[in-house]
Amino acid sequence: MEFIIELILEIVFDLGVEASMSRRVPRWVRYILIVLLSLAVLALIGLILFVAAAVMKETLWGGLLLMVIAVVLLVSAVIKFRKNYLCRREGEE
Repeated sequence: MEFIIELILEIVFDLGVEASMSRRVPRWVRYILIVLLSLAVLALIGLILFVAAAVMKETLWGGLLLMVIAVVLLVSAVIKFRKNYLCRREGEE
């Protein structure tokens, strides 16, 4: 069951990323996809931060490790967003 859910979510996420960068898809659909994908990534990072705060009450090192992972994911997401959407747009103009 876990494999099926993971496969479905991976397909939906990959299709969303590809469609949000495609010129064939209408602009308003691309913008909606970008917002939805960004919110999903931010929700995941927020969940990791929430769990890190909860774990930090039990063990400091576990909470700090989760905080570091969340920060790395956040920085990676910002770099990927800038590379895929912002820098790409500047190069086309």
